[in-house]
Amino acid sequence: MTASEHKLYLAALKQLGRVVVGTEPPSEPLDRLIVAGGRGFTLPALWPRLAPHADQFSAETIELCRTVHTLNGERNAAILGDLERAAAALNEVGIVPCALKGAAHLMTGLWGSPANRVLSDIDLLVHPAELSRAVAALRDLLHASVHGDDKADAHHAPPMALPGAKAVIELHHSPVKLSLAGVVPTAEVFEQSRTVNLGNAMLRLPSATHSALVAAVHGPVAHGFFDLAPRDAIDLVYLAQDISDPVDWDFVAATLSGAGFGWVVEMVNVSAETLTDQAPPMAPVGKTARAIARGRLRLHRSAYAYRADYVLRRSAWHLRAIHTREGRAFTATTLRNPHFLSALGATLAPRRPSDEHPGKRDR
Repeated sequence: MTASEHKLYLAALKQLGRVVVGTEPPSEPLDRLIVAGGRGFTLPALWPRLAPHADQFSAETIELCRTVHTLNGERNAAILGDLERAAAALNEVGIVPCALKGAAHLMTGLWGSPANRVLSDIDLLVHPAELSRAVAALRDLLHASVHGDDKADAHHAPPMALPGAKAVIELHHSPVKLSLAGVVPTAEVFEQSRTVNLGNAMLRLPSATHSALVAAVHGPVAHGFFDLAPRDAIDLVYLAQDISDPVDWDFVAATLSGAGFGWVVEMVNVSAETLTDQAPPMAPVGKTARAIARGRLRLHRSAYAYRADYVLRRSAWHLRAIHTREGRAFTATTLRNPHFLSALGATLAPRRPSDEHPGKRDR
């Protein structure tokens, strides 16, 4: 993707976020919104906003968006069936799991129509002492097969697939990576969750506050991404709008800031402003945190437009906070990012003399 192409993609991503949450009507060129929605796993949510204006767009575009929405609805209906089967099997051995992330949002109807939200997998949280028993229950009672290898720092068992299932199941003993377990403790999630029925199965749903915490740290902290994924950002906007279970944003901000992730607070705020045109849900943390948040977003955008070594030199200014707790947390997550590592490798590679001073042709 060239610099100009990525600039158009970012503009489409912002427009798509605003269309999905209802702050802006859909408009041409829709092909860019469709591409952005496909890359950001938010395309099905475009159809409900597009339907009232269907006469303004081509029949092919309308049919595409309607079909994607319908197919995702069918897939999610099947996923709910898989979720019920899995939870019922766990209930048989005395375990009541807590649904996380997309599975929880699907059950609560956070995105409105169940066809709107794309799920990558089914995340279920159990107490650490129940994990081996939960894995055995899915394997023995439902003949689930294991996909992938276990990891030393894994916060969940290897993904498991039920026969004929539409998505794999991840049995978590921590809602986030173990290095972040103190930010979102399993015991605290269960303590503040509520019990619900799904068909013949019993599950628990996390509080909106814990759902917001998980969504906030999932991308930029747990996976070292440079920004919030569009799907996570829209999750947070919808959680902020849901008055039936208000998010304690002061608690979210205090928890993140206390763990050295004040820049995540600012990243959530920046994403709410730029991606969906919504008011920031949390009070500003401080200039350093906001500078790091904007620096990460700037690096994410620049990485597509500049040669790798030039990107790092251009973006080095925000490492000036390296000596602070915020800076150390930023550096730790950034160094785990594969794009950063590949860029670093390109930087350390031998360069020709002409590479030392990149001209306009490199920009």
